[in-house]
Amino acid sequence: MQRSVLATTAPDSARAYTAFGDSRAHPTTSVIVGFNGERIDPFTGHYQLGNGNREYSPGLMRFHRPDPRSPFDLGGLNAYAYCLGDPINRSDPSGNFSLFRALAKLLSKKPKPIEKMRTLKNLRPEYHLAEVAQTQQYYKSGHIAFRKIQDNASLHEILNNPSLNAHKWIMTRRRELVVGSYAASMIEPTHASIAAVASQVLGSSKQVVGAGRLMKRNGDVILNNWTGHYEMPASGMKSIKQHIQSLNIDIRTKKVYPQPGDEEPNYL
Repeated sequence: MQRSVLATTAPDSARAYTAFGDSRAHPTTSVIVGFNGERIDPFTGHYQLGNGNREYSPGLMRFHRPDPRSPFDLGGLNAYAYCLGDPINRSDPSGNFSLFRALAKLLSKKPKPIEKMRTLKNLRPEYHLAEVAQTQQYYKSGHIAFRKIQDNASLHEILNNPSLNAHKWIMTRRRELVVGSYAASMIEPTHASIAAVASQVLGSSKQVVGAGRLMKRNGDVILNNWTGHYEMPASGMKSIKQHIQSLNIDIRTKKVYPQPGDEEPNYL
């Protein structure tokens, strides 16, 4: 049975390659398998990759042309797909780019600054006046307190109050983290009414970009996005987390995905 010969070498012949496939030994017609087991052109020392669609020069450490069709079309499999088509910088002169690099850029997208977040809409405006009146009455009777959280001292001051042991927070467009603290046994003040009355008491902005609950669980302070009046999207918690970290406040953020009629998760 006749077999084809891919390469013939002397027994003691050794070839060393750089990381980009270059070798001091000049290719010959008797040695046609080079770096990474690829066929090397014996005259130019180049590699014809992707069924000849891409000519790679190990000396220049780059492809001479992009491969716009391989490996997804008739060009065939790009033999350098393992390094995303470019062993140098993962991009082509044609503008082709690495899918993995684009995905990484998408996943590492920086969260929006607080002032650029979308203002949340009160989804129950028909109850707003009555809710604000109730929360104002709570404030006058000392059953609710409002505080702008700017550091760990102001945070723990409200958490260590045994009589006002339930907390709701809002984030305003002016980057104000406002907490309304009240007794857990009371009829809860709504986030919308907390925003309205806090603006009267603290002078905070009425433009709410984030809202949820603040609690202490097993020694950790947790802030989530559970709110019925605003239905804050969980994606907005990235911006909230970034702002809290900039203040060096010891608060963990927790995303929740409530559905209509759901009860608040008891593990938060």
